[in-house]
Amino acid sequence: MKKQFITGFIAGALVCGAVGVGAAVYEAQTNTFPIQLNGENVTMEGYNINGYTYFKLRDIADTVGGFSVDFANNTIQLAKDGYVYEQTQTLDPEETAKETVLRQYPGWSVESTQDIGGGSYYVFITDGERNKRIEISGETIIEDLNMPSNTQIEYDMND
Repeated sequence: MKKQFITGFIAGALVCGAVGVGAAVYEAQTNTFPIQLNGENVTMEGYNINGYTYFKLRDIADTVGGFSVDFANNTIQLAKDGYVYEQTQTLDPEETAKETVLRQYPGWSVESTQDIGGGSYYVFITDGERNKRIEISGETIIEDLNMPSNTQIEYDMND
């Protein structure tokens, strides 16, 4: 009995150890290498993942210059030489919040929304079995709160 326990323990340790090793291959590390632009040191946040260095596109645009970065109509928009994108559709902030949440949660539906000020909203959604309260500002989800399915959604509009 004791021998089977030890054998099982060792086998379990090997399996768990192998999972950890595989996960570490793609671990992001903060970039520690100096960054230079035209021979001058510049500061930019970067990450090293699996032998490659990654930077945020907007940070590159701000540091290098010569082009701008924006996000509109579910598209990353790069522009240079003064190009201006035509805005085809402008939704009110509440509708933008609803659409953003539903893109992240396909198959869910919006029960209600609450304006919490400063361009932020609570969007209450359900999939028929589960409820969530999503806090969103613009197109950025700030908080995803699971709620029991029997939760009554009540809030004070004067808050």
